[in-house]
Amino acid sequence: MITINAYDSSLIPPEATVILNTLYDNGYEAYLVGGCVRDMYMGKIPHDWDITTNAKPDEVIKIFGKDYNLIELGKKFGTIAVVINNNQYEITTYRTESGYTDSRHPTEVCFEQNLSEDLKRRDFTMNAMAYSPKTNIVDIFGGTKSIDTKTISCVGNPNQRFTEDALRILRALRFSAQFKFNIDSETKKAIFDNKALLKNISVERINTELCKILMSRNCGAEIFREFAEVFSVFIPQIEVMIGFKQNNKYHKYDVWEHTLHCMEYESDIFMDTDIIIRLAVLFHDIGKPHCYTEDDNKNGHFCNHQQISAEITTEILKSLKFSNDIISKVTQLILYHNIDFICKKSYIKRLLNKINAESIRKLIILRKYDLFGQNRTDKELDEIYTKLDLFEKMLDEILEEQSCFSLKDLAVNGKDLINIGFAENKNIGKTLNVLLGMVIDEKTDNTKESLIKIARELNNTDLQ
Repeated sequence: MITINAYDSSLIPPEATVILNTLYDNGYEAYLVGGCVRDMYMGKIPHDWDITTNAKPDEVIKIFGKDYNLIELGKKFGTIAVVINNNQYEITTYRTESGYTDSRHPTEVCFEQNLSEDLKRRDFTMNAMAYSPKTNIVDIFGGTKSIDTKTISCVGNPNQRFTEDALRILRALRFSAQFKFNIDSETKKAIFDNKALLKNISVERINTELCKILMSRNCGAEIFREFAEVFSVFIPQIEVMIGFKQNNKYHKYDVWEHTLHCMEYESDIFMDTDIIIRLAVLFHDIGKPHCYTEDDNKNGHFCNHQQISAEITTEILKSLKFSNDIISKVTQLILYHNIDFICKKSYIKRLLNKINAESIRKLIILRKYDLFGQNRTDKELDEIYTKLDLFEKMLDEILEEQSCFSLKDLAVNGKDLINIGFAENKNIGKTLNVLLGMVIDEKTDNTKESLIKIARELNNTDLQ
């Protein structure tokens, strides 16, 4: 057993230390294990603190049940959660697993007394390390070396690890994207050889890993590029994008490569982008291959591709069990991603009448991603970026001025029109929209007096 003596344990929360010491005092071994050990070695702040021990579940319950609240949902698999100061810590008995009939869960768990038996069942070497104040890091499978060389390697046989739990395929891709680690050749081959097993994984789990990949640096573009056929197992709609030439002066890449280059866009706003924008970047042009046409000069065109892309994206996001709120916001961005950002207040107000200010700001960011993947000169990009910045500044001014851009902001309503002689339900809606348009275009002030005067005139005309 290899131990490494130099280790900074200052990040360990006091509750975890209490659990470790309590197990020691009762004659048992106990270690922090998995991702928290990996993160501490990398100098990152862990989010989860998992503990492994040779104490069996009933023994853990006996030791901690008198003083703390326990959660026994994972007892048959050896896991008991101890709640201290409203924080939950999972304590799992050393175990081996077998009988993975669903490519995800073991049908048989055997409790062990040897830490090494527990560590060898884990997915990647960097996640198969343990730590205790008594031994410091216990690294049997070379996890620290993997971290030092920025390499993702399976513990033991990669094919066995992935057939046991196919979700590990996406976890490997996610860790590679998050940490900018390479995947070793043997593990990479096993990923491709076993990719079809992802069909056995719940879409909720796939959803979670996909989002984590997209939320990594560059939206995980390099991972999507190298492992496109893996993602195609659960998003088959991307296959037609790969290699589909655009034949357009603004595009030097095929549809898939354009998308990947868009995902690589970085700026000061990059870290603030959310999953809504990143999903929109991934899928904004997915409809292009379905609406491609050429003119007489063999130039490619993609009429209405935003509408088709939104429809395909809706289908994909529903299949991956995204919430209706996320689906609505992502598809809205895709529907509007190709608009002209005209720097006129009347144009911006009309846009605000259709979508809210938050969505417009996301549209501006999406357009910047989109431009990054196009065939533009630096001068062209600078000019367009300047225009987009001006557009957002004008948006801010409109909001600060509390300008009228929707019917609820209009100084008159339907009741006011009825009071001046409009027949109930006749032309009221059309009249209000005409008045709103005149206010937006600054043809009249948004005052009740001026709007009523115009409404009286409109009541004598045919608005059909």
